[in-house]
Amino acid sequence: MMGARNRRSVSVMHGWFPWSMWLTSVVFLTVIVWLFIGVNNGRNDDANAPRRILDERMARGDIDRDEYRERLTALRER
Repeated sequence: MMGARNRRSVSVMHGWFPWSMWLTSVVFLTVIVWLFIGVNNGRNDDANAPRRILDERMARGDIDRDEYRERLTALRER
């Protein structure tokens, strides 16, 4: 009799598979978002650093208005 075999069900990871998939997905998406935000913030800071330094020097009074405008024009031409 072929139907008399003992069959038993084996669950994948003892029932943890659905939870592990959700957890893995959340961790993966969190890392992707964190990397995306970190990379973009670093680029914006580096690109604006010369302008920020020039603004700070003007605010401190290290340079006058004419020198500020000259240097700002030079930065824009780069």
